Amino acid sequence: MITPNDRLVLRILAESYLPKTTAEIGCELPESWNIADANRVAMQGLVRLIAAGYVTGPDHRGRYTAVKLDTDRPTPREKIPLEEARGVAEQLQRDLAPFASRLEVAGSIRRRKPEVGDIELVALIEPELDMLGEPATDQAEPDIVRALRTRASYTVKSGRKYTQVVLDEPPIGAVTVDLFLTSAPSCWGRLFFLRTGSSDFVMRADSYYKEQSRGTIQDLRYHAPDGHLLDTPEEADVFRIALGIAPVSPERRTPRT
Repeated sequence: MITPNDRLVLRILAESYLPKTTAEIGCELPESWNIADANRVAMQGLVRLIAAGYVTGPDHRGRYTAVKLDTDRPTPREKIPLEEARGVAEQLQRDLAPFASRLEVAGSIRRRKPEVGDIELVALIEPELDMLGEPATDQAEPDIVRALRTRASYTVKSGRKYTQVVLDEPPIGAVTVDLFLTSAPSCWGRLFFLRTGSSDFVMRADSYYKEQSRGTIQDLRYHAPDGHLLDTPEEADVFRIALGIAPVSPERRTPRT
């Protein structure tokens, strides 16, 4: 049963929810709203993420996790001038570079949009191995994730493939930082291409690959019709090997109008 409190949360969510922001509507939630409320709403299948008291899930076991965030945490800016955001992104890239084999700035900064909403970084990290040299099943938090989270005002989501934090960095103030990771060199090009965007350009490129080659794309890998995998260790390989076209510069990867 949906209570009046649930309806208030859902109304605010519908009016104000931004996928990459978790503090945007916190000050509008009633003080009586708590983790139990969040979990109850989530278990009804109504929401996956609520700001400033957010719910994530379900995980592979069908469980939801509710977390209460402080409403006085800094709210990320929605639009940041390109040069300001790029300066912070490049400093982050230098600071985190020792923790990755490769680390690049992606997203709208790489596409050189005049204003950006966040900072996106793509990292290639060394795989965690057990004493027999096999991929470890119980893997610790990657060093680069730990370093980023230590620097952050707060962490929104943390994992081995994707971490999102909010930094409070001068001169731009609060900004969302998305870190995407892979430990497979053969997938680096695909991940860098994917996270550079735009989402519309990537969608059109993926459709082109599937239509022209009759292949599929799964887990950052291009699968040819005969079953073999196409390695894309460089972003240029996505264009030349998978798509069969010349590379398109990031600033030209714009949504179709």
